[in-house]
Amino acid sequence: MTFRVPRPISPQVHRNFDLIALPATFGLAYRMRHRNTTLATVVLINALIEGATQLTTDYTEGVRPRGSHRWISLRDHLRITALTGSYIAGLAATLEGLRPHDRRFLLATAVSAPLLAMLTQADPPGLMHTG
Repeated sequence: MTFRVPRPISPQVHRNFDLIALPATFGLAYRMRHRNTTLATVVLINALIEGATQLTTDYTEGVRPRGSHRWISLRDHLRITALTGSYIAGLAATLEGLRPHDRRFLLATAVSAPLLAMLTQADPPGLMHTG
């Protein structure tokens, strides 16, 4: 018997969430720059990585607009998100000069993106993944 995680978030909803979260993350890094530059830098790095993957991800799996430069599949986007979350969690645990509140914030940031990735449907419609 295998345990299957329900994946209620469609690729389109994931894309819409990315479209909202990216400018919010840049704005957050901008607002934090005076309070804690180390924290602001880590948030900015996260925003840059997520922005690059967002701009290059083919969310519709094969239906590309003319002139589109989207060459990363949604599955690869979700894998990069998981790796980015691990990277941010590692930075939260090892960076010096962060207050406990800032560490908790970075850990929450590190967990939220892979959690969204885990709940997103990455398989094309009609394909049942049993792995």
